[in-house]
Amino acid sequence: MLKQISRIPSSHLIIEFMGTFFLVFTVSCNVLEGNSFAAISIGAILMCSIFMGGYISGAHYNPAVTVAVLVRGKIGKIEAVFYILIQLLASFGACLASYFIFDRTFALAPPFNSIYPRPALSAAWCEAVYTFLLCSVVLHTATTKSQEGNYFFGLAIGFTVLSSAIAIGPLSGCAINPAVATGPAIVQAIFGKDIANSPSRRANAEWVWLYWVADMIGAILAAFAFNFATKDKEQESKTAAMAGVDDDDGYD
Repeated sequence: MLKQISRIPSSHLIIEFMGTFFLVFTVSCNVLEGNSFAAISIGAILMCSIFMGGYISGAHYNPAVTVAVLVRGKIGKIEAVFYILIQLLASFGACLASYFIFDRTFALAPPFNSIYPRPALSAAWCEAVYTFLLCSVVLHTATTKSQEGNYFFGLAIGFTVLSSAIAIGPLSGCAINPAVATGPAIVQAIFGKDIANSPSRRANAEWVWLYWVADMIGAILAAFAFNFATKDKEQESKTAAMAGVDDDDGYD
């Protein structure tokens, strides 16, 4: 195991920390400021961060994406564990920074006392569905041989998050990323200063589990769906490789 750990490039972990930090810090600033253009801001910073670090670490910045890539078979188990630990550390650091600036905290939770009859179930469903979408976009645009060197993957992923935030932001907070839910929850649990004591949202740490469960379900299903959808392409690529034919449509 020590040999496997020593083989993990430090540059990968540094990029994962940087990208996750900027993402979660941007989320925190937008939430605490009550910015009406939060979805655009968050989608844009994610897009820029992916273009910054995609060629180094794969620019996961999200434990759910890391798990999807792990199930896809494009990252080792030990490296995936370190990716997730670094992402959570970066999320915590970003929320500490936002607490230092605003002297307030927040935590994602279903919108209770609202128009939604089953807020927890609705939030979990939306998180799972849109995490499935996000991980599917990542897997199809950033992990296949046929898409190597493309210049649109960051834009596609950023717009996926932007669209998701507009669609389900009021319902679940649109984490679609366990790190986005975990850092704020830890800081909220430690310092406990609610953003506005809003009666429509239980802004505390007790709902962080929902984002882990729902988002991981979406991520794993996305990886299974990807493997099923591309199995014929992968077989064609292997057959072409055995025949000595260059296959530009490879999905390896």
